Amino acid sequence: MIYVGTGEADMRSDMSFGDGVYKSSDGGRTWKHVGLTDMSVFESEIKELLAAAPGHAVSDFHSVGYTAAKSIQTSTPAEVNSPVSGVDVSKLSPAQLKQYEQILSKEKCSCGCGLSVLRCRQVDPSCEASLQEAKAAYAKFAQTHHI
Repeated sequence: MIYVGTGEADMRSDMSFGDGVYKSSDGGRTWKHVGLTDMSVFESEIKELLAAAPGHAVSDFHSVGYTAAKSIQTSTPAEVNSPVSGVDVSKLSPAQLKQYEQILSKEKCSCGCGLSVLRCRQVDPSCEASLQEAKAAYAKFAQTHHI
């Protein structure tokens, strides 16, 4: 689960209004508004906590948060919006994308879900096994097709 707090209702007059907490159960692909609520409701689910202090909206932004994780993975917009979640396929033509998806459809995910790598990426974008398998297949595909 990922929770994002959008800030106060009227933090400053030169910024967008916050409207509470949003929740994603699919690795950030889709979000559901869970309202203006006390974060203690989610304490049992929180494994990482990041925070940013208010300052100038852009120029002096810096993270002042805490995380219990040793490393934080970030994604590019192309990876997040990809039909193969987590893999930037923006350099592929439509025909190449179809070929790549066919390859992933034939490979079984090693996480134990029983799904193909492609289907696992679609239904569980947080699966590390299918992500690594999809990225490895993309690297091989890109090399073979000189992309």
